[in-house]
Amino acid sequence: ENDLILISNELKILWKEEIGSEIRGAITQIDYYKNRKLQYFFVTDNHLHVIDRLGNYVKGFPRKTNAGLPAFSTVIDYDNSRNYRFVIGNALGKLFMYNKEGEGLSGWQPNEGSKELILSFQHFKILGRDFLMAVGESGSIYSFSRKGEVKNNFPVEVGLASYSGQLYKAKTNDEFFYSLSAEGKLIQFNLSGKVIEITPLVKSSVDSRFAIASDITKNSVVISRVDKEKIAVLDFAGTTLFEVANPGSEKTVLTYFDLTPKLKIYCFWDSQQEFAYVYDQNGTLISGRPFESSVSPLVIQGKSNKNIVYSIYKNRLIQTLF
Repeated sequence: ENDLILISNELKILWKEEIGSEIRGAITQIDYYKNRKLQYFFVTDNHLHVIDRLGNYVKGFPRKTNAGLPAFSTVIDYDNSRNYRFVIGNALGKLFMYNKEGEGLSGWQPNEGSKELILSFQHFKILGRDFLMAVGESGSIYSFSRKGEVKNNFPVEVGLASYSGQLYKAKTNDEFFYSLSAEGKLIQFNLSGKVIEITPLVKSSVDSRFAIASDITKNSVVISRVDKEKIAVLDFAGTTLFEVANPGSEKTVLTYFDLTPKLKIYCFWDSQQEFAYVYDQNGTLISGRPFESSVSPLVIQGKSNKNIVYSIYKNRLIQTLF
């Protein structure tokens, strides 16, 4: 019905707001007023939305845009100043950027430097410099200035024709980025777009497919490997952390939760059969059994070290403790 509903972690409905159109992409929390009271940003067809924690629209929103049908949205905060930039990539491959008030920025109305459908858009702050990185559907990687100019030596091809996930900056060297193809090529490249190293990850079958999974705080990453027979979790060195029999289908994606130094949770969600499986770092099915879920579940740690899973199945929001 295109209503946005805020529900507490105790499953109490706090408010409901009629949006009137389907939300495209993620809902992102932002500190619009810079007072540590968070608001919700999201986009619909031709509109930017910012709603406060009480369910009221921030003044000036919803704000009409000229972006057309959005494929994704991204929030950028260049200097952690909370002077946000809102980025929309539309279904025609064009990029649009708006300031905090929803006003279009020069060089981004639209930016057509990509000439193809953009799949992701990220901001990195490296040695005091801003890098706006995007990946196109052909596998090309783009780097833009704040004004929307494509930087020298970009776009570049780094072998991501079958791209899976976003770009990841190396922790040990600010000048290196990584990405991963679905076929299992872990690709390291530098700020100039030059490929430094390509590492083929070990497959368990010719059908193995790989993806990067970030934990909810984006501070650590792992790699999933899925094929007909097995599912596995690998670290970024390519070492297998655990491998188990595939209990579902190949339409399985991994969500990673780095809850504590001693507790890592790995949730494999089978979108085809609508089942989820929750494992610990040893590969033990700690949920005890698969459970029904129409979307990838969320896992948090509650009181008394109880793990809480929030899932949705057939229009029901379900809280499960284990």
